Amino acid sequence: MMKRRLKNALATAVMTVYAVMLVVYSEQITEDMRAAVMRCINVIIPSLFAFMAISQLITRSGAYIYISKPFKPIAWLIGLPGELVFLFLLSNTAGYPVGASMIRSMVQEGSLDRRSGARLLCTSYNGGPAFFCSVVGVVVFGSSKVGMIIFLSIVLANMTAAIVLNRLFPIKYNGMSKGMSFSPSMISDSVADAGESLMKICGMILAFQTVSTLITQICGDFFRENEGIAALSFLEISNLSELEGLPYRLLPVIAAAGAFGGLCIIMQIKTVVGDAFSMLPFLFARIFCAILSAAWCVLIYHFIGDRSVSAASQSEFIVNFNNFIPSLCLIMMIFLTVLQKRLDFSRKV
Repeated sequence: MMKRRLKNALATAVMTVYAVMLVVYSEQITEDMRAAVMRCINVIIPSLFAFMAISQLITRSGAYIYISKPFKPIAWLIGLPGELVFLFLLSNTAGYPVGASMIRSMVQEGSLDRRSGARLLCTSYNGGPAFFCSVVGVVVFGSSKVGMIIFLSIVLANMTAAIVLNRLFPIKYNGMSKGMSFSPSMISDSVADAGESLMKICGMILAFQTVSTLITQICGDFFRENEGIAALSFLEISNLSELEGLPYRLLPVIAAAGAFGGLCIIMQIKTVVGDAFSMLPFLFARIFCAILSAAWCVLIYHFIGDRSVSAASQSEFIVNFNNFIPSLCLIMMIFLTVLQKRLDFSRKV
C-alpha cells in the first residue's frame, strides 16, 4: 500500500513539474511544436499512410501467404514460418509502425498467438531506407550512401537477431488453412484502422517534442552539440537530422539509435499494439539489436565507407507546401472514414 502511494505521489510530482515547465518555456515549446506539426503533415502522414493501409489490407485478405512464397529461402535462414517472411521484409523497409500494425491484426484474427506476436515484433521493426537515406544520409552527411550504410546495418542486425531468437523461441503460425479472401469492406476497414493508428502516432510525436524541448532548454548547451543530439535521438529519432559537421565518428551511435528507434517510436508502437500482446520481449530485443547494429555499421563502413563526401549545407527542416494541402485533405478523409465506421457500428448495436 505504501509503495503504491509513493508511486502515485511521484507521478503527481512529475506531472506537476512538467506542467509548470510547459508554462515557463512556452515560447520555445510553441515554436518547436509548429515544426513538429509540419513534420507530421509533410513527412509522417505522406510517407506512412499508404504503407499502413495496404499492409492492413494484405493482412486482412491473407495475401501475405502468397506474396511470401518466393522468399521462403530467407524464411529458412532467419527461422520464420514461410508465410511470415513477407511481413518481416515489409516491416524492415516500410517504416517503424508497419510491422506492429500487421502483427496486431494477425494476433486479433488468430493467425498468431500472443507469445508468437510478441516474438515476431522483436525483429519486424525498422525506419526504412527512405528515412535513413534522406533525413540522415543527405541532410547530415550530404550522401544517401551513408544513409544506406545505416539502414543495412539495422537490417543485418535484425536478421542476425532473428536467426538466434527465432530458433531459441520458435514462432507458431496458425493461419495455414485460412487462404485468401477479399471483400470491399476490407478496404474501408484497412483505411480506417491505418488512419486511426496514424493519428495516434502523430499525437505521440507532438507530445515527445515538448519533452525534447524541455531537456534542451533545461540542460543547456550539451544537447545542442552533436553528442547531445545523438543522445536525444534515443528519445526521438528525428533529432538525428540536427547533427552537423560530418560526424562520422558517431555513425555506430546513429545506427544504434536507428535500431532502437527512440522512446517516442516505442510509445507509438505501443499505441498500435494496444493490449494485443506484451511489449517486454520487444524492448529487450531492441537493446540487443541496437548493439548489433553499431557493430555491423563499423564493419560495413570499414569496407564501403567514403569519407570524401561533403556535407549538405542545410540541415533544418523545410516545409514542403506541395505536401501540405494533400495531407490536410487526407486527414479530413481519415476523420470522416473513422466517423462513418463508428456510426455504422452504433446503428448495428
